[in-house]
Amino acid sequence: MKKLFILSLLAVIGIHANALNKKNACIKQTTSEAGISIGSNAYLSFASLAANQYWKLGKNQKHLQVGLGARFTSSFGGKNINYVTDDPILSSGQTGLGSLFMKQISKNIDTLNVSTTQVNTMNAVLYLRYELNSKWVIDFNMDLAGFAFGGAKSSTLTYGEHSDATRSTNAKPSPRNVLLFSAYNRGSFYNELMLSYLYKKNIRLKAGFSSLNYEYTIDNPVLYTNTLGTVIGIDRYRMKSLCFGVGVNYIFNLKK
Repeated sequence: MKKLFILSLLAVIGIHANALNKKNACIKQTTSEAGISIGSNAYLSFASLAANQYWKLGKNQKHLQVGLGARFTSSFGGKNINYVTDDPILSSGQTGLGSLFMKQISKNIDTLNVSTTQVNTMNAVLYLRYELNSKWVIDFNMDLAGFAFGGAKSSTLTYGEHSDATRSTNAKPSPRNVLLFSAYNRGSFYNELMLSYLYKKNIRLKAGFSSLNYEYTIDNPVLYTNTLGTVIGIDRYRMKSLCFGVGVNYIFNLKK
């Protein structure tokens, strides 16, 4: 299943690239790259392997490039990290884009303390690159969709705004990843914002910040009604973490 996903994604990218280059001279294929990124903060570390293809858009456009690719990311560490209720209706009381600007309703939010975090993701990725000059570029990329896996972890769910009741349960990474927007995302994602330098013709070095967004699903959710009259029965919990990262890309072909 995983191998089929990767092969299908690369095939679609290749076919799409050939079609674009033949049908539209305004879209120009540039570099194919593969690379590794590693990083850490006070409690989480990660390693990421990726491959992607870039294109330039527009006949006179010289700086912006757009890319598609696939990425495997593995994160580990983080003893006793707290994950919070992952449901925008509960956290903000609203649906749609309006939920992004609403204050969180603390009484609707429970906490899941996971003993250790270990999440692996395999996702399709969107890449954006802005060339400052022939050597320096700003790279931004984000996971779009895919799947996640990892072992079950012992965890403690703390629920109820006044009682602080607890329940022991097992938690696993939510299996499906789909980027929607903000609180409506489902699953786990890795994103980068990095400054890259063309060290040699085929070597690009990069450093910057990486965002890890992980979701665990518990196998023993609690159903209760809080003092606001809201029925709570969620089984998904999320955390976000910012890391400093470095990496290196190998350039297979360089087209100007």
